[in-house]
Amino acid sequence: MKKNRPYPLYDLLPEIGSLCEMMAVKLRGQANNTAFAYYDRKGNCYRKTYLEFSAEVRSAAEWLAARQTAFPQPDNCPNAPCPAAPLHIGILGENSYDWLVMFMAVICSGNVAVALDKDMSQEELLQAARDADVGLILHSAKAGKKITKIKKALDAPGEMPDCCSFDEAYAAAPVPEDSAVLEYFDKMTVDADAMCCMFFTSGTSGRRKPVMLSHRNIASDINGSCQLFVLEGDTYTVLPFHHAFGLIVGVWMVFHYGHTVYISSGLRYIPAELKAARPQTMMLVPLFVESFYKQIRQEAAKTGRQTQMKAAMLLSDLLRTCGIDIRRRLFKDVLVRFGGNLEYIICGGAPLDKLYVEKFRKLGIEILNGYGTTECSPVAAVNRNHYRRDGSVGLALPGSEVVISQDGEVLVRGPHVMLGYYDNTKKTENHGSSDTDGSDSSREEAEKIDENGFYHTGDLGRIDRDGFIFLTGRKKNLIILSNGENVSPEELEEKLLRFDSISEVVVSADDGVICAEIYPETNDSVENIYTQIQNEIDSLNKQLPAYKQITRTVFRNTPFEKTTTKKIRR
Repeated sequence: MKKNRPYPLYDLLPEIGSLCEMMAVKLRGQANNTAFAYYDRKGNCYRKTYLEFSAEVRSAAEWLAARQTAFPQPDNCPNAPCPAAPLHIGILGENSYDWLVMFMAVICSGNVAVALDKDMSQEELLQAARDADVGLILHSAKAGKKITKIKKALDAPGEMPDCCSFDEAYAAAPVPEDSAVLEYFDKMTVDADAMCCMFFTSGTSGRRKPVMLSHRNIASDINGSCQLFVLEGDTYTVLPFHHAFGLIVGVWMVFHYGHTVYISSGLRYIPAELKAARPQTMMLVPLFVESFYKQIRQEAAKTGRQTQMKAAMLLSDLLRTCGIDIRRRLFKDVLVRFGGNLEYIICGGAPLDKLYVEKFRKLGIEILNGYGTTECSPVAAVNRNHYRRDGSVGLALPGSEVVISQDGEVLVRGPHVMLGYYDNTKKTENHGSSDTDGSDSSREEAEKIDENGFYHTGDLGRIDRDGFIFLTGRKKNLIILSNGENVSPEELEEKLLRFDSISEVVVSADDGVICAEIYPETNDSVENIYTQIQNEIDSLNKQLPAYKQITRTVFRNTPFEKTTTKKIRR
């Protein structure tokens, strides 16, 4: 059993300077290994090697270049179709292998990929396309139906950018010979410091902004993450590709490690596909972790095995103190729902109560909390395989800096920090937002990266003497009471969510007192659940200092609106 203590960084992979270079590395060493796998509705599995994926990327990239007849081809880029004026190309659709081909084809062709959320409303989609200056949208067949409806509803057809389906792109682009693929990526040159893609901020409040990332931003983030965490098996990805965590960590980091990415077909297919894929690691947001644990508890209650499971956990903990680990045998029936091989869950995107870390560890699955933002490409810190601190979000990436400002804000500096927010009114790469009305929010976003190169995350936190980062809340959410006391709503929300009766909660200030707005679990009558929750809050208040006590409770009968990464919009 490995002890939880410092050890050298992993040095197993060559450092990459761009995503295109990453593809060349894989072709030279693992061309015939499986890069991606996905299922059809009947459960049949389809596999794509690194060579097959690269060939399809090349053909799609060349099709894009041929389509751009208005753009001259520069003489200094003979081996890649990189137009002098890069086109901003939106990628719209559900998670799929084709989505990944199109994304990589866009950036390898010297253009800019704009990751679009398929669940955006008509108004939001058109606004996002305008904000990012999208000139072409590549879309799945399903997303194409949405686009058709939007076009019909528009008074001015020019409001919608030119559109083309993934299938059309494939049909127009013949797949090259194997030798031509290897030569293409070996000789490809890209400007690693130029913008290659845009992701939109998750938008928990206000308008979503397009974040500009370069090849170097993403490559440095992958390099640093792979030095802290080692991946030793396949993964199963469920997070949306239009989100930086879902794509860069859930796909391209795994790609760099040379393991297979199993692509989920959707929420209802997860149980069956997990058992078939048998992943070693999963990248998840807290909502999935909480949901999985709730399912485990419900199954134990349904089968009358709650007492047996608690006893097994106690026995397991006792034996582990003696250096004996039998968790995977004791909880084999539980682990099989995840395929039987799951060892690690990398969790990010939102705070996770360390209670879940402890519970999953008892079952034999280690949850490694990480921390990042879209603006950091996205990882800023992560716990290591065998060196971690419960309650923390891990250690800063090698080659980067994370510090705490005088007012407690987490600041990040390094090669993975974004180029800035894209401003389509100025057509520059300034660190300004696309809101140019002179409002406070515009000025605030313009100061996200200070004169010393530090990105101001807006998160509050602390760093212990070993370098582990602990988050304590959001700066803009901090409740400052009339008596001068500061209260972190996230701290109280974490405590409230430990009650089974509460499904979702937002804590805020209301007329100078602390208020909890609650969406309860609805497996009981309304009167009973409200009474139960109030009794639990009364009990919690007795454990809190007077200024932190919840004095007002509001119940709601619908869930809170959420971002696509399942964070509540405040």
